[in-house]
Amino acid sequence: MLQMKNLSATRNRLRRQVLLLMILTLGLGGCIDLSEYYAVRPERYPAKESGRVDEKRLQVVGLALAQLGAPYVWGGSTPDRGFDCSGLVQYTYNNAGIPVPRTAAEQRSQASRKSPSHLLPGDLLFFHINDQGEEHVAIYLGAGEFIHAPSAGSIVRLENFRSPYWQERFYGAGTYL
Repeated sequence: MLQMKNLSATRNRLRRQVLLLMILTLGLGGCIDLSEYYAVRPERYPAKESGRVDEKRLQVVGLALAQLGAPYVWGGSTPDRGFDCSGLVQYTYNNAGIPVPRTAAEQRSQASRKSPSHLLPGDLLFFHINDQGEEHVAIYLGAGEFIHAPSAGSIVRLENFRSPYWQERFYGAGTYL
């Protein structure tokens, strides 16, 4: 049983590494035209994306996508340990050479504010999750999708920004790019 878990974890890591390598290879070669991918936009917040995304944004997105399936761990900030929402953002940005603070509140307060109508891949989305003002952060991918580490018992995954759940909790957007 343990061998099957280790094999599954190894396959997941390998899949993420291959995906990251493909994204970085295509992006650094200037071969990615994302205009078709970004053609579907959130009706409430239509993004005005240029179709081409700079290398640093591609790197942030690729690093984040490489963490798909990593477990949620409160306080986690590494692929080996797992991630919470702000740990995923910090890990991703730091590995792209862009230092960001550790908590969602600090990330929001120190990011350059951005209009939801001008979101680009790699920008950050901030949400209030409950009545106590608990903050949550995610990385925007484009086409109304984002990646995040949602909550205990879950994994790093993709979500749709257009869903009523996220629209109701949306608090603001920012960027370090």
